[in-house]
Amino acid sequence: MTTRRNEFIDYCVELLGGAQAVTAKRMFSGHGLYYDGLFIAIVIDEQLYLKADDAGARAFEEAGSSQLVVHKSTDRPIALSYWSVPAEAMESPYLIEPWRRGAIAAALASRASKVPKPKRDAKPKLAGAKTTRAKNVKPD
Repeated sequence: MTTRRNEFIDYCVELLGGAQAVTAKRMFSGHGLYYDGLFIAIVIDEQLYLKADDAGARAFEEAGSSQLVVHKSTDRPIALSYWSVPAEAMESPYLIEPWRRGAIAAALASRASKVPKPKRDAKPKLAGAKTTRAKNVKPD
């Protein structure tokens, strides 16, 4: 990895930081950026892509952004819910703020939709309680 790429990742982390710390983790051919534990952005080839829901995607499209498309081993392109950040928004934390807020909202909504729902028949267990079945016990 080149020094320039590290500087760009550091810049993106600082740009998106706001009041919370943003962390970068190496993934695939780039970096994932996490805001307070939420996966909100991807950096690939020195391009920052932010997560977007349907409304956010329309805003990115209107701003001339492009959607991140990856190619799986099947050579089928797969469009992800990440969009390139408009060039002017990359200039300052103030200008990227509405895009950052949208990415956080999209990440929160995505996480909420993935939370498994408890089974209807499942009985709640007490924390730390073990259930055991008595074996070979004869009634009195």
